[in-house]
Amino acid sequence: MKKNLLRIALISFLFTGLSFVGAGNHLQAQITTPAGNLFDPAPGQFVSSPVALLRLDQAIVPLKNTMEQNSPGSPAYDQAFRKYSYYNAVSNLIIDGKTVAEAIGEGLQKVSTDEFNISQKLLGTYRQELINLLKL
Repeated sequence: MKKNLLRIALISFLFTGLSFVGAGNHLQAQITTPAGNLFDPAPGQFVSSPVALLRLDQAIVPLKNTMEQNSPGSPAYDQAFRKYSYYNAVSNLIIDGKTVAEAIGEGLQKVSTDEFNISQKLLGTYRQELINLLKL
């Protein structure tokens, strides 16, 4: 809980600072990729990294609540855990300096392992949901 509050405070501070120097209006360049490769950078224009981190933090809260309200191994828990793991991976990649588009592809690759047992169709669904959440 303290880690999340610290992360939100840091992101808010960064976002406020960037908006004062005009960098908050900077958009990431549009990236086009060949269709069909889920792990490539996502195509399109996305919000800035600080805004993406705020949106990801907001999207993670209901996933954590679902996990807390269900027992591990239940379908609801497993679905929330998979999506939480993807969103968290993307958030960490953005914090590490990746663009939003790069983080969407690379984060998906991190959760495509046998540990998470996510079908290609579901990976594509998660990717599209995140693109919709983070696009301009």
